[in-house]
Amino acid sequence: MVERYPNDFNYRFILGQLLLEDGMLDEAIAQFQLSQRNPKVRLQSLLGLGRAFIGGKKYDLAVDQLETAKRESLIMNDSKKEIIYELARAYELMNSPEKAFIEYKEIYSSDIGYKDVAAKINAYYESKNK
Repeated sequence: MVERYPNDFNYRFILGQLLLEDGMLDEAIAQFQLSQRNPKVRLQSLLGLGRAFIGGKKYDLAVDQLETAKRESLIMNDSKKEIIYELARAYELMNSPEKAFIEYKEIYSSDIGYKDVAAKINAYYESKNK
């Protein structure tokens, strides 16, 4: 469909997701970079870019994309929690536990049951109280 409709950025987003799932990171990045032009899939495209950069161990680039997505996401819904979670994960992988904690704490304050955030928060406090 992308070949047939090269300017349909929704199709590019879908292709980016499929490429990311197949581990074709550079190809996925190229599609997400284009698909973010569509306001309807912009945040999810930025999230996809972040995940692709994390997969390629380009954590600083992931943080840039995920910070942009976080800033543009105005309400704390599941999508924003997912963005913040990936941002925190990128910080963890960069060996920046303090920054990761700040991000996890933002999710924890609105949804204690989201993924393993409560365990991560508790582990952080336990490590600080030793």
